Amino acid sequence: MDGGRESADQHRRSVFSVGMARSYAQHEFQRGRLVCLETGDLAAALWKQGYTRQKWFFAHGPGEGPDGLMKNVALVKQVRTALGDNAEIMFDAYSGWNLDYAIAWAKLAEPYRPRWIEEAFHPEKMDSFVELRKKTSIPVATGEHLYGRWEAYEYLKAGAIHGCVLCQENKIATLLN
Repeated sequence: MDGGRESADQHRRSVFSVGMARSYAQHEFQRGRLVCLETGDLAAALWKQGYTRQKWFFAHGPGEGPDGLMKNVALVKQVRTALGDNAEIMFDAYSGWNLDYAIAWAKLAEPYRPRWIEEAFHPEKMDSFVELRKKTSIPVATGEHLYGRWEAYEYLKAGAIHGCVLCQENKIATLLN
């Protein structure tokens, strides 16, 4: 560590995402172990391997109504319960929610202190990002669907997001509001 900042390699080793879950399960299967873990067990197993920051993806959206909403909240609760208060847990909605659903989820998920909710809406719905940010204490993020620093700048200027990570000209730029 340099001046209290972690290296990019240390950061990569501490972040888990859904692609790594597939890799983890495939690796264990190849070792002759059939892996069928509950969410909390998988989160805890990955924590023990050094993945102290975990990003999880929601499988349910507004079309599934209150039952889907509660399943998404249950995911947040399971991960937080498994990892405790020191883990950074992030969630991605695949740009598949509407504003009412996102606000309802946020109010129910706030006690579990997610680090952020990412891609709650399609990128052209900047007004929804702005409203969600006003209605929740959970940081609102986007990035991979913004295609340049000026588009990201417009989101930040509008107060639509707390932060953004984007690729431009093979460089990673992190913009924080």
